[in-house]
Amino acid sequence: MGGIILAGLGASIVLFRKGGAYNPIIDPEIDLTPSTMPPEPQIATVQPVLQWTTPSLAYHAVRVTCDNLGLTLEQKNLICACIYQESRFNNNAVNKNVNTQGVVTSRDWGLAQVNDYFHCGVGKDFPSASYVVANPDKAVEWMIKLYKEGLLKLWVSYSSGAYKQWLSPTSPMWHLAT
Repeated sequence: MGGIILAGLGASIVLFRKGGAYNPIIDPEIDLTPSTMPPEPQIATVQPVLQWTTPSLAYHAVRVTCDNLGLTLEQKNLICACIYQESRFNNNAVNKNVNTQGVVTSRDWGLAQVNDYFHCGVGKDFPSASYVVANPDKAVEWMIKLYKEGLLKLWVSYSSGAYKQWLSPTSPMWHLAT
């Protein structure tokens, strides 16, 4: 006599065929409560590793990062235009800030041109300038965080409006997408 076992809460239900119909028989000795059931297999989602080594790869990585952080297309284009103005998507870019006497007072580092005087060191946003360059993803995420807080004006590319020239679809920034 063939049977079908159905898992129920606290017991199993076995349906036995008798006279053309299935008749349930509840077996209270078999515990199939959810706590004794095997766990559902977890499906791992693998995020692609973003590359930052060339301007084209960095441009793509910034756009993906903007998507991941919920920016709109317009906001993503604004962030990209600011980064293009700041570093041309060159993660090795370094800008020396010089005072009126010609003395270098600080440097701006990497894609997002993070200023070492204000943002690098103990108790600051980043442990060091070398960390900023080694972790461009963290610098871009930080820039986006500050943008969301209304602080993109910290970048001269934004506060001066210089970024706007790169928003045109004919600007060289868009060639990085190829």
